[in-house]
Amino acid sequence: MKRQRNGTGTIAERPGRSGSYRGQVMVEGRRISVYGKSLEEVQAKLDEAKIRAKSGQPPRDGLLTVARYVESWIANTPGKRIAPMTKLRYEQILRKHVTPVIGHLKLASLQPEDVDRVLKRMRDPRPGRPDGYHGTTIVHVHATMQRVLRDAKRARKITENVATAEWIDVEHPARREQMPILPADRQKLLNAVKDDRLGPLYLLAFMTGARLGELCGLRWADVDFDAGLIRIEQTVGRVGRETMFKGPKNDASIRTVSMNGPIRAVLLDQRRRQEWGLTGDASKGLGHPHHKDDPAFSCFGFMGSHAHGPLAFTSLSGGPLQGSYVTMHLQKILAAAGLPRIRFHDARHSFVSWAAAEGVDVDTISKIVGHSSTAVTRNVYLTIFQERKVAAMDKLADLFDGIG
Repeated sequence: MKRQRNGTGTIAERPGRSGSYRGQVMVEGRRISVYGKSLEEVQAKLDEAKIRAKSGQPPRDGLLTVARYVESWIANTPGKRIAPMTKLRYEQILRKHVTPVIGHLKLASLQPEDVDRVLKRMRDPRPGRPDGYHGTTIVHVHATMQRVLRDAKRARKITENVATAEWIDVEHPARREQMPILPADRQKLLNAVKDDRLGPLYLLAFMTGARLGELCGLRWADVDFDAGLIRIEQTVGRVGRETMFKGPKNDASIRTVSMNGPIRAVLLDQRRRQEWGLTGDASKGLGHPHHKDDPAFSCFGFMGSHAHGPLAFTSLSGGPLQGSYVTMHLQKILAAAGLPRIRFHDARHSFVSWAAAEGVDVDTISKIVGHSSTAVTRNVYLTIFQERKVAAMDKLADLFDGIG
């Protein structure tokens, strides 16, 4: 063993590993170990550790790889910080796109070009994806890497988050064009879906602008026929093979929607269908699947049996509907009716478009659909409200008909 003055560290050959050395030094009460193939290499690493400590930088963990840190991050990031469905998406992104490419690299030595290599690889052609992954997926992978490296920096595992916009320039794809159903096709749409088993769900989507998860998570306890109100306070989605109930997207998404005559009629029709067994097995009254003492339970904001109760819309077996099935089934109905192919979320766009065309103000629309602010509504539906401004100015032109 090569012993040095107190505070400078020690270097020793690793037992059973000829030609491999370990150096150790105490840095601010923490023992740091470094490794190398020569005394000189290990000494250089010890010197670097001391310099970094004096400058307030975290010491490098020479053995921690990206893959090991990612697995640790997945396992130890608490549910209160990240909702389970979001955490699962992060896990899938990291294991599919990140660790296969840079998992072997040392976390402390990660460079911007390593992050860029992950993103460039996603753009390469591959079977089934001749143009590589879509730009939106690449943006999500980049954002996930930023999140993980941000936490690594907070934990003093690294000194720089090399995935930030300062280092990596990722092109954000243009916002997907909204495809609302045109007013001229509205009656054709209603006729196409009204007799389908999921017809009432589709009608409510176009009549209220509610999100897919909100409708799939709607319970009869949330529907007050006497007061004429629908309370939206939970959504349902899938985490792997498990169905999970959670609170809506944001505080504004927890809202009350007034029932007009057609909405009331649709819900009464759905209740009758369920009672007569026309929608499949009776609703199983599923709510949040976790026990209240489960840490994942509290992150959803549910208390006691709050999440429980028969669902208004169910699968044939009486359980919660899968969003992907609901969307694909809608697209089949629309294709058979000669209507354009749309996403389920375009039902929400259709509602906003129709409401704006009828002169409903943006503040009211924002509250009905559960946006966090009117700014969000204006930004998402910029084209719709721009058209309203043009129409308003055209009307005002009549006041000055004698000019020009």
